[in-house]
Amino acid sequence: MNRRELLILSGFSLMSTGLPFRAQAEATASPRRRRLVTVLLRGGMDGLCAVTPYGDPAMAEARTTVAVPRPGESPNAPLDLDGFFSLHPSLSPLKRRFDEGQLAIVHAVGRPRYNGSHFSVQDEMEVGMSMEMGFRSDGWVNRAWSALEGDRPIVAVRGSVPLIARGSAPAVTLAKSSLPDISEEDYSRVAYLYRNNAQLEDAFQRAQLARELAKSSAASFGAKAGTERRPIYVQNTEMVARMMRSPFGPSICCLEVGSWDSHSGQGGVAGKFAGQLSGLGQVLETLATALGPALEDTVIVVFSEFGRTVLENGSKGTDHGWGGVFFVMGGPVNGGKVYGEWPGLVAAATFAKKYLEVTTDRFEVFAEIVRDHMGLDEARIADFVFPQTRMPSRGLGLIRT
Repeated sequence: MNRRELLILSGFSLMSTGLPFRAQAEATASPRRRRLVTVLLRGGMDGLCAVTPYGDPAMAEARTTVAVPRPGESPNAPLDLDGFFSLHPSLSPLKRRFDEGQLAIVHAVGRPRYNGSHFSVQDEMEVGMSMEMGFRSDGWVNRAWSALEGDRPIVAVRGSVPLIARGSAPAVTLAKSSLPDISEEDYSRVAYLYRNNAQLEDAFQRAQLARELAKSSAASFGAKAGTERRPIYVQNTEMVARMMRSPFGPSICCLEVGSWDSHSGQGGVAGKFAGQLSGLGQVLETLATALGPALEDTVIVVFSEFGRTVLENGSKGTDHGWGGVFFVMGGPVNGGKVYGEWPGLVAAATFAKKYLEVTTDRFEVFAEIVRDHMGLDEARIADFVFPQTRMPSRGLGLIRT
């Protein structure tokens, strides 16, 4: 990291907290700290295709056009994980992480009671409690960070702060755009217009700082403005990972990968869904690689609002389901295992064998990460972060403690 990048990241932390620069530097200069990245897959990702229970005899009977073969049945077959579950070939970059113990998978996870509404279940996932108890305007990541008294802003890679990151703790947005940047002269003109309005001037300064962060992170990877050809979401992922590596960078980042609603033309080992999985695999491997040594202190949790139906529909796709799959990756993760109680696709797939039953509450997974990785005590988690969730005495054991 060069001196300019260090100053930019220091200024980012300073602007977001309002602390004097010297005090802020002393408070945040430690190179080792616990980091968290959340990756929300909006649309309902098909966990039965991403991580297939090929050892369940009902799996082969449930699907035809969206089915994936058993491991070893074809050159592009899924990768065997444990003799019962397989990993989709489009996620092959993650197999090494699984084998090395840095990737854990939780299957049959989700909401305890069925709800097929994208928006209400997404809101629940982000808020950290059931909408049946009333809506909240803050998210569980923000509440957890507030309870930990985190002094760095949460960074969200999107156009506005998502619900999961909203709350009393500071949160900012940062993302590269495919649109051309405006000139320095135009920036100066806008700054002149905002000079007498404290609120607008502060917002503009934050925007300028975010712009410098993006430019600096791109430069540190050898990318020149206007010449980067990789997808924007990959550039954003790499940029955020580089920021999190910095001693003065953020400790928490919220990412999203959309378009998982696969009602038609889903495909199996190839096709639309396989392309989506390939992009997800690229995001996660980019995160892990770009974090470098910081991965040892980072947990990345990947989740979707629900899974897809066990049976495929007449449009060669799958509909809104119930149980799904979570990925938990990072240095502190007790990986190399598929966690959760498998309910079986015949005996426990209720609603006329249409849905995978949920056996693990999604909030128990989040709460375990907040407790065992971020270090927040159970009492504070239960009364503030996840007020409706019963903290398990031991949990799944996802995090090495």
